[in-house]
Amino acid sequence: MYTIRHSIDPADLELGRIDLAPWGGEYRPEAMYKIGYSDRGLQVYLRCYEVDPVADVLERNGNVCRDSCMEFFFSPSADLSNGYFNFELNANPTLLLHYGLTARVGRCCVEWPIEDFDITVTKKFDDFGRRYWQLSFTAPWAMMAKYIPGFEPLKSGDIIRANLYKCGSTRQTSHYLTAFPFDTEKVPRPDFHVPDQFGQMILG
Repeated sequence: MYTIRHSIDPADLELGRIDLAPWGGEYRPEAMYKIGYSDRGLQVYLRCYEVDPVADVLERNGNVCRDSCMEFFFSPSADLSNGYFNFELNANPTLLLHYGLTARVGRCCVEWPIEDFDITVTKKFDDFGRRYWQLSFTAPWAMMAKYIPGFEPLKSGDIIRANLYKCGSTRQTSHYLTAFPFDTEKVPRPDFHVPDQFGQMILG
């Protein structure tokens, strides 16, 4: 089980990989994540080794999954009873963010000030000369409280359900990578909106 540590310093956080390809495909760029938490909320870091990530979508809540995209889907409850949020970002960075109790019906665009997410994007070379792009953002407790009645900030020992994705479907080789496995008998085609396929993470 992945541990979300009580820190927002990436050097302190556990490294996770987005390297599963439940639906196959040859294009599998190296992608990874780190997640921590603070008094403000969850802090998420995403990195992918791609030389020229596609980033055509500019409007908020546009269809960024068609670009080169990294995504964090999570429910702030172990039993999925609080619904789930889906953060999806390209390298501009452009954000798509929805919330709802179910996978498809009744989901809504999250209305929250964009500056409160502290979104940053960098494009750099690592120590081995490999090109990558990296995102970081905050998922604020206050935002969750707006949409979940009675919500309280999470604390050490709490369990959430989540999955992380690297995907893209236009102007490049289509790919659908996940951090936690999918039951492909139940989900035979790429579909990230299946919350019972989310893995477990615990706050340390």
